[in-house]
Amino acid sequence: MSEEIKSKGIMRRREVMAWSGYGNTALYEHIRLGEFPAPVKLTDSGCAVGWLVEELEAWRESRIALRDKKRESA
Repeated sequence: MSEEIKSKGIMRRREVMAWSGYGNTALYEHIRLGEFPAPVKLTDSGCAVGWLVEELEAWRESRIALRDKKRESA
């Protein structure tokens, strides 16, 4: 694992599901569609994954900006 990944905050799947409001199936569907940040492998086998908090916060900010843009145009 790179030093860059080690230095950033990481959320595990259950935390991400609670934080985002997505269930497991929806979470991975949005990742597959490129609509949600992809997880980072925390082990070489890939059995443990996590999401970088920085990327999750950027996603949330983009969703808020999209909402606000829609309000302005209405």
